Amino acid sequence: MPTYEELGFGRGAVLSGDRARTVFGHVMGLVAVTLGFAALGAYLARNMVGGAGILFFLAAFACIFGLQAAVRRGREQLATGLLFGMGVLLGMAVAPVLDYYAKSDPGVVYQAAGATGLFTAVLGTAAALPAPATRARSRLPRRSSSTSSTSFCCC
Repeated sequence: MPTYEELGFGRGAVLSGDRARTVFGHVMGLVAVTLGFAALGAYLARNMVGGAGILFFLAAFACIFGLQAAVRRGREQLATGLLFGMGVLLGMAVAPVLDYYAKSDPGVVYQAAGATGLFTAVLGTAAALPAPATRARSRLPRRSSSTSSTSFCCC
């Protein structure tokens, strides 16, 4: 995986179309893995009482600040670990709510999980598409992604 310096982050550099798609693909990969860790955290804490979820939520915020400090110092592996740890902690924070919904109406949980997976897959696929050759074709991905996000919010 390329480093932040190789990708031109932090320098105000403008990325070319191919480079931007590569970066977007890496970001979507990290999002997908982080969502997997969040699901793991929700599974691990599925029998937890509601008040303890707030502590996990605060710990996830601590991971965000640690993540920012790690990125500033160029410690990529630590930043990636903190990102995945934040995913686990956020999953543990929402576990009591998910457990409540799963017991009262399991269909809601399935729909939300499916919509999230579909939305992430659409964005990841958009990163793999070739660059549009004309201006008319360049409007299509923006419209389709806004339509996907609208349908995601309506679920």
